[in-house]
Amino acid sequence: DNEIAYTSLAQAYLQTQQMEQAADEAKKALEIEAENLQAMNLLALYYLRTNQIAPAQEILNRSLEFEPRNSVAYYYLAIIDQNSGNLSSALERALKSIEVNNKFREGYQLIAQIYEAMGDQQNAQRYLQAFQKLSGG
Repeated sequence: DNEIAYTSLAQAYLQTQQMEQAADEAKKALEIEAENLQAMNLLALYYLRTNQIAPAQEILNRSLEFEPRNSVAYYYLAIIDQNSGNLSSALERALKSIEVNNKFREGYQLIAQIYEAMGDQQNAQRYLQAFQKLSGG
């Protein structure tokens, strides 16, 4: 069995909104390689899109045990915190996502959104400009 093929299938299924198939393929990849970060991130995204927050948090935290520099995991955890109204924790995690990967555009965009929600327009603008610069704008 090839965990790369299962991971690729999971990604394709997620992109076409075939959620259950995506989860099945990500789980198959993880059965073969328990530390497959891409499969973990995809499975976490499936859980988030299907509003299964606790399993998403569990797999994201587990992925960070294997790879503390997993910017996507910090990003998804920040979104969970943001959606639950915990903006300070969301900001901390979003900042961590760009600390471990300073080219992670989505992290900058999320930080700008969080600062805006906190009423800090100056920092919101600063991170939005960084996002735009990384996006080629």
